[in-house]
Amino acid sequence: MVFKKEEKTYVVTSGMEGFLYQGGEPLVNMKITRRLRWTGVDDFQEQYFYTDEKGFFSLPIHEEVLSMSKIAQFVSNTIVEVEIDGESHMIWYNTKFESELFSEFGGESVGQVVCDINNEEKRYELKSSTVVTVCRWENMPENK
Repeated sequence: MVFKKEEKTYVVTSGMEGFLYQGGEPLVNMKITRRLRWTGVDDFQEQYFYTDEKGFFSLPIHEEVLSMSKIAQFVSNTIVEVEIDGESHMIWYNTKFESELFSEFGGESVGQVVCDINNEEKRYELKSSTVVTVCRWENMPENK
């Protein structure tokens, strides 16, 4: 039956790591907030991480086991922000339409990212996601 629900593990967001800067200077011991929302969840779930003494951060993969009908569309949103002197700076936003690992990056790991909050935000329309970010990485797609 088409409406029968199937249980499956979905990658809500793939892992991401890299360095956080402001004007080329490392942002040391900064709290990073990652907000996640996915199909079947109304409110964003918050997770917290910190940069080290070199500005390095690591955000792990987040998976959920969901029970969805075959005609339902999986969608997840990820927002990554850092607060500096009481001001919030978004460094990453994406909407993801496929459940596979790295689908928000076009299907493969981007390796380490370099995020400078002084960078201009760029928007990328990939096969199964939209990304808005101040981060840069090797083999970046052309922005739209």
